[in-house]
Amino acid sequence: MKFSDKEEQQLKRWSCIELDAIGQQNPDVLAKIIVSSVKEDKNVNALKAHCISQLKTFLKTYTEDFVEVLFQAIEGIALFRNVCGVRNSIILLLLHTYIKTERIK
Repeated sequence: MKFSDKEEQQLKRWSCIELDAIGQQNPDVLAKIIVSSVKEDKNVNALKAHCISQLKTFLKTYTEDFVEVLFQAIEGIALFRNVCGVRNSIILLLLHTYIKTERIK
């Protein structure tokens, strides 16, 4: 998948927030692995499988749920990028993170 530099930064930020919410100790390092994994040149199903294999060691039982939420966020970016442009896709990603954070409280 291809991302602009801004989208990549937002995806890293989103990943850090999500990883922190499940108690990961080094979310910054893992966020880099996540972004690197989703940038592979593969179809969505292959990317999901690749992400699961890359993250299983770190996320253990949270892996599949995390990857599902990750790809929902990525689909949101792609949808908004096509409809409204890059700037609004970043806003959607931040909104998704805010809503999820509020649900946890």
